[in-house]
Amino acid sequence: MTDAPPPPRAAPTVLLERVHASDDAGHRGKSRGAIFDLSLALGPSVVAIVGAPSDGTLALLDVMTGAQKPTRGSALVGGFAPMRSPATRARIGVLSPIPRLPEARTVSASVGLAMRARGQADPRPVDLLEGFGLGALSRRTSRSLSYTESRAVELALALSTRAPLLVALYEPFSDVALMQQDLLRERMSELGAGGATVMIVCSSRADARSVAERVLVLHKGRWVH
Repeated sequence: MTDAPPPPRAAPTVLLERVHASDDAGHRGKSRGAIFDLSLALGPSVVAIVGAPSDGTLALLDVMTGAQKPTRGSALVGGFAPMRSPATRARIGVLSPIPRLPEARTVSASVGLAMRARGQADPRPVDLLEGFGLGALSRRTSRSLSYTESRAVELALALSTRAPLLVALYEPFSDVALMQQDLLRERMSELGAGGATVMIVCSSRADARSVAERVLVLHKGRWVH
């Protein structure tokens, strides 16, 4: 069994027990990486997972956010399997490698759809965008956004998740347009201090150490001690 370093004292929000999984992010759905017999307990905090897709970072992200279920083992967020619990997924903010914004005529409308999908009955998408310096994008068509602009909008959505259990961010310091990094780090710290588990998945140890309270290294699907 491959265990992570000792978990924090707070009751774990995220609990993985002997998880095996692989992603489908490669060409024609082939796997780029996998995790093996992985265990992890995370409480409210800011944690960084350092590694490349070939080390299993995408597989770990997918399992923890409910994008897929483990092939073996157990993955719980807030005590529930996220893939089986829409209510749990509504409390998980995600910045994916590939933006997944809802199709809509404008960016503002797309953000509004995403906010309603996670249970916000009276969304204010323009306020959300302006809060992260993205107000200039609100009237643009969704299809006109560049890759980095789309990721910036998705990052703002993830960081604005209501009553979040988990905020899982893939490379939030790379390929994100317009976002002020000081604001980004401040918001991550606020979420961790407010009771959420903020998990940053990145390939840069410098980025990880710039904000995370705890840094874990994943190599070839296993923790490196």
